Amino acid sequence: MPVVRLTEPPPSCDWAVPGAVNTTMPAAARVYDYLLGGKDNFAADRAVGDQLKSNVPQAVRLAWDNRRFLHRAVRFMVAHGITQFLDIGPGFPASPTTDEIALQAEPGASVVYVDSDPVVITHTRALLKNPRVGAVHLDVREPRRIFESPEVHSLIDLRRPVGLLLVGVLHFLPKDEDLDYIAAALRWRLAPGSHLAVSHITSTGTAPEWQEAVLGSWPPDSPARPAFRTAQEISRVFGNWKLVEPGLVGVADWAPGGSEPSRPSPVVRCLGGLAIA
Repeated sequence: MPVVRLTEPPPSCDWAVPGAVNTTMPAAARVYDYLLGGKDNFAADRAVGDQLKSNVPQAVRLAWDNRRFLHRAVRFMVAHGITQFLDIGPGFPASPTTDEIALQAEPGASVVYVDSDPVVITHTRALLKNPRVGAVHLDVREPRRIFESPEVHSLIDLRRPVGLLLVGVLHFLPKDEDLDYIAAALRWRLAPGSHLAVSHITSTGTAPEWQEAVLGSWPPDSPARPAFRTAQEISRVFGNWKLVEPGLVGVADWAPGGSEPSRPSPVVRCLGGLAIA
């Protein structure tokens, strides 16, 4: 694949980016990286991030709450015997990553990252050092291609339970996408005992003016503008899998056993939950 050197290289990287990537258009993964304090972003991404921070004072907190939800979900899965993970839409690696948590607990664990952003995949592959970890450039809307990809076949045994992570990715699918179909197509390939963790911003409990504050932070023509869905729409992603207590709640409040201290809900709600097949 032809590559070009970045005209504005992130300070922490010396990797090359596929030439087709338009770095003047903000990307969800890079905006998220910027909100988390990362360096893998460009001026267009920082402009959106700054607008989000201006329009939604809790934007940085919400990004970190979502990230910490991922950490707790992976640790829960590991504690319940999951040793292979499919992390779809992970964004740029930020320690501790899914593979760091999983491999520390179980050196024989395997992880495959799947992302539609070629910049994310290029960067992730450049950092991979463990043969038990792979990265695939595919879209969450392509479940069949994901499960048929050589990387998934080589690292994940679909006859055994899998930990599927859809953290902060589904809300970047437009409202007209058939989310129920995509979720069902992902679930049906997974063995009994598999775990599914999901987080998604919600219109349930988020006032219309705050939804507009988020959407107005992105250029109108950006393909990465998020979509708010109701709690009911988000809950359908789990199908008939059994939700683990405390159920589908704010990501900062999701902690089995109630180990996380409660905090006032942010003005923009992001729900998280974990279910078992």
